[in-house]
Amino acid sequence: RIEKDVIRTDRTNAMFADEEGEGLRRLNNILLTYSFYNFDLSYCQGMNELAAPLLVVIQDEVEAFWCFQKLMDITEPNFHKDSNGMHTQLQLLRHLCQGLEPELYSYLEARECSNLYFCFRWLLILYKREFALSEVLRLWEALWSRVRGENLHLFFAVAIIRQHKQHIMAQDMGFDDVLKYVNDLAGKLNLMETLKDADMLVQRHCHLTG
Repeated sequence: RIEKDVIRTDRTNAMFADEEGEGLRRLNNILLTYSFYNFDLSYCQGMNELAAPLLVVIQDEVEAFWCFQKLMDITEPNFHKDSNGMHTQLQLLRHLCQGLEPELYSYLEARECSNLYFCFRWLLILYKREFALSEVLRLWEALWSRVRGENLHLFFAVAIIRQHKQHIMAQDMGFDDVLKYVNDLAGKLNLMETLKDADMLVQRHCHLTG
């Protein structure tokens, strides 16, 4: 599983372009080592997406591994086989969407989309596939700074949905349509505008909740 995922990871990046190169070998080593380090969890699909940018920035395999291990300390529940971590994330996201965008939430609820499963990929790999690497790194830095708390990634999701709600509602989209639509947003989102919107939503949420 690791080898199959690694060989498909960020191949347009120079570090991973060569199928026999050092970049893919190091990435494979990091994920394999983690699968033994955290034997109970082992490797799960999506971990490759989180490890690759860290290796690109850090370069050193050992240091990148320990950075990845610390990231997994935070995100590990999202990869549990019972999916409780992701269910918790989506439940919190539903709560925020209902409070901050009640009209949109009512629309999604009426079309059986209120589980927000179309946001699953965003939350699992922290928007890794939605932006170019340089923007992913900028976004991760904002999320990990915790300046706006530990749930900025959820407000970021609400901000994306909010930006596109008029189109979603005007097209009378159901779940399958929304899923395809949000997946097609990859590479088309404006990072800084969405971060600004997310920041505004955090402040509004604080005001509403006292």
